[in-house]
Amino acid sequence: MLFSRKSTRPAEGETIFSSLALNLKSQESREDNVRKDLTHRLKRVCENLSSVEFEALVLKMTREQLRGEGVVHGRTRIS
Repeated sequence: MLFSRKSTRPAEGETIFSSLALNLKSQESREDNVRKDLTHRLKRVCENLSSVEFEALVLKMTREQLRGEGVVHGRTRIS
């Protein structure tokens, strides 16, 4: 699981802003990792797509993956 449901209080010595910045950085790196993985895995399978179509497909699949993990547009989904 990417984020735990435990307390969202910052650790000792952290401010709320540093905690939020770290959380955002983690989400961005997760998005980058998902995008790179999908690009690598789909490149050979989708050779017939133009580069624009391929990038659109990877973007859509990345968003779906992150949505399924509870990360929506750089924010953690609260449910």
